[in-house]
Amino acid sequence: RQKIVLGAGAQKKEEDASLSWRGGGGGGAGGGGGGRARLPPAFRKFVLLSIDAETLASEERLGALGHIVDEGPRFLDSFFLDAADGVYTFPPKSSTKGKKEKRDRSLDELTSAALSPFCLPDGLRIRVVPRAVLDGAKRKGWVGKNADRTHTLVFTNAEGESIHGVAMTIREEVTPPAAESGLDPASVLSPLKKLRRRRLAAALLCRWWRRRSLERQYERLRLKAKQEAEDSAGGSNSSRGLSSSFNNSFKLMDGSFIPSSPMVTMKNRVKKTKKVLGMKTASDKKKKSIGQRDHQVIASDSGKNLGSSKTKKKKKGHVPFKKVATAAAIATGLKPTRKAAKKAANTEMDTEEHWPAIWFVESEGGTVEEEEDILSADDYTEEGHAKVSPWAREKGKESYAAMVEADNLGDVCIVEKCYVFVGINAQDSVLLLAALKQLVNAEREDNMLHRVSPRNSDSSNLDESVRSSRGAPSEACNERSKRRNAILGRMQAALRLSMRQRRIKPPTSEAEHLFGERHFFEAPLPFLRNSAPIKLPVPLPHVGRQWGFARLLLTIGPDTLMLALQLLLLERPILVLGETLEDVTSCCCALVELLKPFEWASTLMPVLPYSMLDFVHSPVPFLAGISAEGPERLDLVENDERILEAMTEGMSLMNISTRTLLITSESGIAEKLILDPYLQEKLGHLKNRLQSLSEEDSSSLKSFETFTKFGLTRRESLTLWSAGNAIKDKWKSLAGDIALAHNGWRRYSKMSRRHSPGSFNFYPDRFMTALRAQLDFQEAMVTTQLFVGYVDTRRRQNLRSHHTKGGSAGLYIANWVWVKWKTRKRLELARAKRNER
Repeated sequence: RQKIVLGAGAQKKEEDASLSWRGGGGGGAGGGGGGRARLPPAFRKFVLLSIDAETLASEERLGALGHIVDEGPRFLDSFFLDAADGVYTFPPKSSTKGKKEKRDRSLDELTSAALSPFCLPDGLRIRVVPRAVLDGAKRKGWVGKNADRTHTLVFTNAEGESIHGVAMTIREEVTPPAAESGLDPASVLSPLKKLRRRRLAAALLCRWWRRRSLERQYERLRLKAKQEAEDSAGGSNSSRGLSSSFNNSFKLMDGSFIPSSPMVTMKNRVKKTKKVLGMKTASDKKKKSIGQRDHQVIASDSGKNLGSSKTKKKKKGHVPFKKVATAAAIATGLKPTRKAAKKAANTEMDTEEHWPAIWFVESEGGTVEEEEDILSADDYTEEGHAKVSPWAREKGKESYAAMVEADNLGDVCIVEKCYVFVGINAQDSVLLLAALKQLVNAEREDNMLHRVSPRNSDSSNLDESVRSSRGAPSEACNERSKRRNAILGRMQAALRLSMRQRRIKPPTSEAEHLFGERHFFEAPLPFLRNSAPIKLPVPLPHVGRQWGFARLLLTIGPDTLMLALQLLLLERPILVLGETLEDVTSCCCALVELLKPFEWASTLMPVLPYSMLDFVHSPVPFLAGISAEGPERLDLVENDERILEAMTEGMSLMNISTRTLLITSESGIAEKLILDPYLQEKLGHLKNRLQSLSEEDSSSLKSFETFTKFGLTRRESLTLWSAGNAIKDKWKSLAGDIALAHNGWRRYSKMSRRHSPGSFNFYPDRFMTALRAQLDFQEAMVTTQLFVGYVDTRRRQNLRSHHTKGGSAGLYIANWVWVKWKTRKRLELARAKRNER
């Protein structure tokens, strides 16, 4: 009774605080903002990981951040830097000096160097592209909004406590603030261009060495085959033995440049080898292309015998046309055929106006004929080269001018930037991801990040390792830093749910999901330019329980999902592999959520960098995720020796992209995994329903951005809730009466007086004894007539239900439901149109 009175008083104080807070004009969230002053901030730390122009221009600073790795040998391939720089940190350490509150040690340990491997697992991507192709780079997803990526973070400290966070990675152009720092924009790209030249030189050397090696190998094999042929029996068998021995010797060249596939015959492999080595094959000798045929003379110097079929020798330096021009035939209105070309040759052509514009000869059947040289001797220079037409010369000038103009525009440097919120509530991940998107869009419009340089940034917002190597900040950058501090401070207060909103429970029945009242949390952000208010349903959408669960059902399926969950219940490690961090991290969080009512007590790493792949040999159970873009990198990770070895020691690999689960080869594990037929059938139906719902236009499962913006629809939420309850009931049945009875645990446990108060000892033998006794009773009962009669009753009920569904009664019910459903849809559409008006 005393607690009830205190609770009522606290609620009254909360309402008073809500009224006074809203009366102060703070711009809070809708739905009641009571008690927000006593709530913790929405996030405790903000970090911006990237690299700035001054560091890019210095080879020493680039080397201090780590090794630079090439993505590939091509001209536009990226560079990867091992670690990112902490460009900005909030709150600055100077703001906490002199305060009595203790700073969280675990958050202090999460410096930029500690966050960088998990926020940017592959390293910091840097790419240099010409400015002229910047629009194409945006369409390809190299820069701009199409390149934005989001994922969740989970860190575990020494005490076993979890620290949650969210991160958003973008790719933007880096330009130095020359007006403030005096840094030449060209000097920013000089180290990267030097690295690109080295990469090109290394690629050329590798190609040259590969070709030389192939030539030597080919010559060695040819001499070996020749020696074997000479040693064999003479005559015609000698040449046959040479060919057979030479073809068989190419079996040794698998793995270099000949694909080792059973579909590739030895004859084709020899042909491909000769083609790589620059040698002519038998098919090349028989083949006569258009350019290799004799050229017929259609026009001559004197104009006599224009239709002669005499051939003329190809002049030195003359490159024959692959397609012949007949612009004169078009000028006379004739069809561009061989006959029209001959007739057009008799007419006098003005070179300026009737120069060839079509470069092919089309026969009456519509196919390309043999190439013919209709140029006269006046169309060649003294050196024997064909003269260039004014039209071609003009096009060449335009191409060269465009090339010079593109070169004058210069190159741009595209660098990844990662915005990180750390120290958040795990339930608020979607809310903070939506706010992070708004912050990124606002800073894009302001072009703020392109003007901040390391020397001009506020040193109080930098890590100590970075702050020691930088000079005094300028006044302009101090203003920018203060403005960002103010924005983040207001976001900490505006993105907090009130206690009343925290107490709102999710729906507990199907009727509440479909027809219950929905509460919303609204957070206007007027301090961000052109930002829309954030409006999300309460309880807030959950990344793991909703989005990740839906991705698991739609990708790997319910059967594979249940096998993976059983492996986790046995505390066997699982590595989740996928193409995007967004899917990998959400699926890892979903697997942990689906274990309830059990709690995962071991290591959870939604992001495992490839550089830390040795972690898979950890002796403790773990659930980790690793991302690899593209099928080639997926195969590289999947076939890594460390992963293959770990799979023999108890680890299983779940590949979301290929929708497979590779179960560990440890003896005795696969035999323990079983699938419940009833649960399989139920989850299969729910998966089909979710698949049909995701294909609707109003679905929130089409993209993660749509999910973070609106949350799930009512029917999608109901489907996932039903699937989650089915899995939860299955796990509860494994605990027997411990889950059914409130004090069932007392039968198999004993309080310990030797240890601290509240500790107890659990005895698994007592629990298994009760289960074996029940199993022995069931074994004796199934042989009775009573149980057989019950089975027969269930059989007759099932047959009757099938007859009802397929008969007239089932058809009548289906038609009635269909009419009601159509009427309801029509009313909902009319109501929506009235609301729009």
